[in-house]
Amino acid sequence: MGRVIIASIVGGIVFFAWGFAFWPGGINKAFDGLKPLPAEAAVVEGLDLALDETGVYYFPEMPADMSDEVAMEAYAERHQAGPIGKVIYRQEGLPAMSPMVFVKGIAIDVIVAFLVSMITFSVAKNGGGIVCKLVAVWAFAIGAAIASHGMLWNWFYIPTDYTLMMMADVAGGWIIAGFFIALIVRGPKPALAPPAE
Repeated sequence: MGRVIIASIVGGIVFFAWGFAFWPGGINKAFDGLKPLPAEAAVVEGLDLALDETGVYYFPEMPADMSDEVAMEAYAERHQAGPIGKVIYRQEGLPAMSPMVFVKGIAIDVIVAFLVSMITFSVAKNGGGIVCKLVAVWAFAIGAAIASHGMLWNWFYIPTDYTLMMMADVAGGWIIAGFFIALIVRGPKPALAPPAE
């Protein structure tokens, strides 16, 4: 179990470091997925006038009564014509790059690395070697990227370039961190045979 804890810490730190390479380091710029908001002042002023609390908002609004054929037809026409969108709005300001954000970030990374380490330990416990462990952790990495951002791309119409950027962040980081986890985690030592009488 000691190696699982070590792997969790190492894996979390590696994924955290990958975040610095991906975002401040500029890897994300290979994707045109995140753009500054044009006419920021005017848009923010409009949001402040329209929204009175922090939340996630969508448009066009879906009718509350989905059995109302007229309202649903009008909604479908607005949806088809566009624009459609989601707005993540936080009314309260926060410090930029707060140290607490980094503390929570690495804590989350270590927790996820612990779960990955437990999966890897289960593989090793059942006789899986380094190849089997790598397959397990890399399947997790790709699956996590698809399950999170792939689902949002499909159901919430998130643009493809943003989706690919976020999937590359998740999958790339856990592929690298998973390599270290697979190297560190081992199965339990086999029990010693009793001495012959």
